[in-house]
Amino acid sequence: MDVQMKSVDLRNSAWSMPRNTFIGHQTSLNSLMEPNMRFNSISDSTVNRSNTTEFSRKKLRLPWNLPQCCLSTACWIGFIMSLLMGGLILAIVISFWKTSASTTATNTTTVTSTSTTSTTTMSTISNMCTGGTLYTTQLLYLDLIAMLPWTQYSFNYTAPNINSATIMFALRDDPGIWSLDDVSITDKSGNELLSNGDFEQGYLASWIYCNPSNGTYGGYVGTGSSYDGSYSYLDGVVGANDYLSQTFTVTPYSNYSITFWLSTNSNSNYSTFAQIYITS
Repeated sequence: MDVQMKSVDLRNSAWSMPRNTFIGHQTSLNSLMEPNMRFNSISDSTVNRSNTTEFSRKKLRLPWNLPQCCLSTACWIGFIMSLLMGGLILAIVISFWKTSASTTATNTTTVTSTSTTSTTTMSTISNMCTGGTLYTTQLLYLDLIAMLPWTQYSFNYTAPNINSATIMFALRDDPGIWSLDDVSITDKSGNELLSNGDFEQGYLASWIYCNPSNGTYGGYVGTGSSYDGSYSYLDGVVGANDYLSQTFTVTPYSNYSITFWLSTNSNSNYSTFAQIYITS
């Protein structure tokens, strides 16, 4: 039997490498056997798609390392809610601190002066007239060296954690006479809290007068030197203070408006003092 050997052209035969549909051309056997094989024939579009994806990922990278969950909407909503809750808690703490501070303040030494007053400060005197006080808010202190014409004084008062308070006038006028008229304390609705504040009843109704040292020329209700109406409170006590007071009802932490008119005919360097304050 004759055996004939024929060379087969593998490049064009059915045994040749199948057509590479991905890269768009046929790959020969010789090219697969090259030792320094390169894949330069890969289309540019494939490379560009890979590079574009990698570039997009790099653009999303942050300069700090965060968990992927922190980029979600739910994470940001939780973060914002935490900030709001923290701010609310801080506001409550500050409000509680301010309230606590207002209830522990005692013996206020605020001094209000006019052109006829000196800078001397007088502390609140505790005696049988003033009694023991938990809270004291000084409204006005005067140490006069000249006459004082009728002058209106106005104050805003915030009550601490109490249900009643007392307005106290401590006066002394060795050479002359103090005149007090139209004392008024109103709440935020304009309701008057004092009785007989204008002294027009002609006597000290609703008021308490106290003269602990039994000083001469003590206070009384009289005529002839009133700011408005017929009567006013007159006080020329000598040697020590005497006291005029009235207690009124308050609501804790509420605001009140206090006004009164005051004058003196004293015109010398002798003792002429006035101290007005709220106690409870």
